[in-house]
Amino acid sequence: MSIDGNPQILIVGDGVIAYELAAAYAHLGFTPIVGTLSDARVVPGPRHIVTATDAFDLEELRCVAEATGAQTVPTIEASELTSNRQRTRASANEDLGLPTLEHEFVADPGELEVKRPGFSSDRF
Repeated sequence: MSIDGNPQILIVGDGVIAYELAAAYAHLGFTPIVGTLSDARVVPGPRHIVTATDAFDLEELRCVAEATGAQTVPTIEASELTSNRQRTRASANEDLGLPTLEHEFVADPGELEVKRPGFSSDRF
């Protein structure tokens, strides 16, 4: 389906990147629509669904792609792999043998001082 003969692309997101992608796709001759995954059920048959945010449910993306026949960009498999940064680091190190730096996750600068005494959160 398309509007005015141009293939439609649903760009999932609402930030600056989503609108910049929309402008780029428009220059390439596509009809971009910026919205949410639920908009894919309303938009008549987007050919592609582009995720421009991390704030989406992978299972919902899979269901929407199957229901509409749209191709996802990046692929669902790539989205699954990169959605978990800790798993990505482990995969890079264990599966590919790439060196990765030691790291710890903290929720706020105060927690960093507890985990690493002497490290000042004044830098943030």
